[in-house]
Amino acid sequence: MLESLAILGYVGLVIFCVARGCRFPGDLDRRIVSAHSLADSVARLDERCVAASAMAGHVLGGSVRLACRADGRLNSFRPVFSGEFREEGAAVVLVGEFGMAAATQVFLVVWFGGLGVALARILFAAVVAGQRDAWAGGLFCALMLLACTALVRSAKRASAGDIAWLTTALRDALR
Repeated sequence: MLESLAILGYVGLVIFCVARGCRFPGDLDRRIVSAHSLADSVARLDERCVAASAMAGHVLGGSVRLACRADGRLNSFRPVFSGEFREEGAAVVLVGEFGMAAATQVFLVVWFGGLGVALARILFAAVVAGQRDAWAGGLFCALMLLACTALVRSAKRASAGDIAWLTTALRDALR
């Protein structure tokens, strides 16, 4: 029973850390006021998300999920805007936040979680069982964790301009 709770706690910690790491700082609760009705706002934004445009994603009902497409390709580590249209009084407001794609977050949870479990097992074997050759595997796992962390950070840094571009594109579509 205690082992199951420890595993659940570890999984929860990995999910929490990856979710925090996949956010783009300072871009929570982005609010964009539309000059149009709810139906017109949805139609205008959906119109801008055609296959050949630089803004890719879908607008279904009041739900919006959009990303910037550079050179005709989507990058899994690029920011994705997830939000919804809300009617606040007489105004229609698009409210959402930027983060990495859900599939990317799932991949990172599996990657970090698997490496963390492997590192823990290797360290356990090296310390408790006294297997001296296990230290090389532990070093490899630690380096892989650092490499993945560096990949996420560099990808976020490289796509920092996408948030401003996508925010401007959303504002232009809703004017």
